[in-house]
Amino acid sequence: EERSSLVEPMFAAITRWLAGLHLKELDIFEDDIVVFRFLIPIWPAYLKHIKLDSPEALRFQGVCNWVLMPSDPMFDHLDAGSWTRLMGHLDMAPTEDFSLAFLLEPDYIWVLTPASKQKYLQYRMDILQQERHDREVAERRTAQEAGAPGPSNPASAADPSPAPAGDPPQEEAEEYDPQDEPGRLHLVVDRQAPLMDLCKQLSITGYTENDGCTGVPALKLLPGISIHFRNEDGHDEGGPLREAVPLILKQLFSVKHGLFELTDDQCVQPRWSGPRLVGDSAAQYELCGTMIGLALLYRAYSPTRFSTMFLRKLMRQPPVESDEPGMDEKLRMIRDPQTDLDMLCITFCVSDPPANVTHDLVPQGRNMDLTRENAELYCTVYTEWMFEKRWTMAMDHIFTGLHRVIPANIFSRFIHMVRLDELDTMLAGHGIDVEDWRKHTVCQSPLHENHRL
Repeated sequence: EERSSLVEPMFAAITRWLAGLHLKELDIFEDDIVVFRFLIPIWPAYLKHIKLDSPEALRFQGVCNWVLMPSDPMFDHLDAGSWTRLMGHLDMAPTEDFSLAFLLEPDYIWVLTPASKQKYLQYRMDILQQERHDREVAERRTAQEAGAPGPSNPASAADPSPAPAGDPPQEEAEEYDPQDEPGRLHLVVDRQAPLMDLCKQLSITGYTENDGCTGVPALKLLPGISIHFRNEDGHDEGGPLREAVPLILKQLFSVKHGLFELTDDQCVQPRWSGPRLVGDSAAQYELCGTMIGLALLYRAYSPTRFSTMFLRKLMRQPPVESDEPGMDEKLRMIRDPQTDLDMLCITFCVSDPPANVTHDLVPQGRNMDLTRENAELYCTVYTEWMFEKRWTMAMDHIFTGLHRVIPANIFSRFIHMVRLDELDTMLAGHGIDVEDWRKHTVCQSPLHENHRL
């Protein structure tokens, strides 16, 4: 009873502290982050105490997402593992002190915004790159001590002169900077014809040295990618990459290209007949996966939204009949005893008329009419085709490309944090409704609706 009497004043004090932080002015300091960290054991009880739709809950969400990975320039000098950056606490075991793993539980996943989840993905990749850098430095030092050449280091190879005599030099830890990473890949993008050129530069399957082409090993994708456009001046500080990824995806997703199709609601998904229309379809699906990985890491948005089924496949979620418009009505009609199946003129095959391609759902299916006796068999094989088999080839290659940028274990961890609608936003953005902007814009003199600005 005495302990419970202290809860209300304690939670009230926490609420006042949260309300006093000035997030809009980015005026939160390291001391505030320290306070938030030491309150971590209390946060689950505090969240259960307040209402989810209350101002206190929204305030906690804002503060929590800020301290997970501060965006204030004053913190830019801190590395990903700094104690003032709490993103790593999401990876701690729930039983560890100051673990934030509870935020990944269904009851609390609402706290993390899509931006924070994307920052978590970037954080995990930064840690991976830093570990790789430290491992190479250690291997190089071990090799030097043994008198054997270590992993290639352009910086050390540039100055082969011996160290001056005297006191032994003090060893200094090599500071890791992703922009200076020796293995960082620099790509040249041709605006007019980027696909085949990039397949070669990225060593996409079918365009590697083993296939008679000059390429780079997949490992080089992990330290990061820089892009510049052929015959254009500029240095990639993020802009060219964010421009190149949508450009490449636009060409890959083009209906005229043949690998993807548009759904009725103008969303893109792999076209099951694509491999029969495009000779190097496997390579280009793999390139698509690589671009999807880059889009997630660097917030380079796709020019077209992904279909719900495509998003679900990327998340490795089981299919839902409602994801395929009209499918549940079709199956219900076939199973209805009152339906005259002869009038439907359905056979055990699917067709892509524009491509003049037909696929049999069973052997010789195009010659097998739907009847009442085989109606349930048709529903089974048709469902398997629509939800699984039509996706298998394309998704296998897309995941191959995606995991060259984001390793499978990191992507799996990330994808379990996000909802389907959040992944949609991460890949294609929120979209811009110009008419909505126009409706909510007030023009004051000398500006007017038709002003040149």
